Amino acid sequence: MSTRSTANIALLIACACWGLSFPLERALFLDQLHDVPGASTWCLSAWSLCLRFALAAGLLLFWCRRELGRPTRSECRQGLVLGVLTAAGMLLQMDALMHATASTVAFLSQCYAVWIPLVLAVRDRRWPSVRVGVLSGVALLSGVSPKSGAIGRGELESLIGSLVFTAQILVAERRRYVANRVVLVAVIAFAVAAVSYVPLVCATAPSGHALIALYADPARLGALAVLASVTTCLGLLLMFRWQRHVGAVTAAVIYSTEPIYAALFAALLPAGLSALFGVTYVAEPLTVTLLLGGGLIIGANLLMYWHPRLPSLSQELTQQPVRAG
Repeated sequence: MSTRSTANIALLIACACWGLSFPLERALFLDQLHDVPGASTWCLSAWSLCLRFALAAGLLLFWCRRELGRPTRSECRQGLVLGVLTAAGMLLQMDALMHATASTVAFLSQCYAVWIPLVLAVRDRRWPSVRVGVLSGVALLSGVSPKSGAIGRGELESLIGSLVFTAQILVAERRRYVANRVVLVAVIAFAVAAVSYVPLVCATAPSGHALIALYADPARLGALAVLASVTTCLGLLLMFRWQRHVGAVTAAVIYSTEPIYAALFAALLPAGLSALFGVTYVAEPLTVTLLLGGGLIIGANLLMYWHPRLPSLSQELTQQPVRAG
């Protein structure tokens, strides 16, 4: 296979890894809230992500310890930026799982396509009809109605997180970083993300004993291991390694498949997860609203990137002249 084909397959695998995280994390949170009711959703999210990224960084260091050397300034810069963006986006996404269904959060987290038409609409003072499909899909999934005029906390956090992920996608493939060693950048990014959560954990944790209790059960430790190794380490490493071979535009289209995996996992896995954790996690049905809203978002995303008269913001940014350093 060509490098581009391999990259496409690798990114699809990454999307499947990320899709698994939504129902698994939600089931984990339901179990933890039952045993530690005093813990806030911010504490649960930050502590889970702190451990996930710390474990992911440790796994990469162990697997690639003979290949890693001293990082360059460019690798440190890219790892620092990716770490901060990943930490912010993932925190919003994980906290959103406390207030919205896993499938809805997964779909709305991919709405970086929403921000692109808004920027272009302001710049060009026009509103192409294809962009209405994206906004309509967001409205259907988030529960917006003419009467309420508002969306829930989980949906809002997902939308803000999608803006952060937009920046992450662009930074991951900038040509100024093409010579960077991907594994070393990933280790730095994971470590930065883990450290970023420490202040929030300290500020929101009921006690040190509560933090230990959140992962005192073997099932929770197993879930944490899967989240750290598969959804965090493998998923993000595939993204950092292969996205540069397809570009931000094609990558955005591929990443739109993540909510499809999440919706399927959220429909198939809750029964098994309920038995594993001893909680009541009802399977999320593939409703008409979910399928229609998600289809509009993905369809509008595809049309936007394939329509010759609708250049994407990411394409314009990645075509800017490369600056030294």
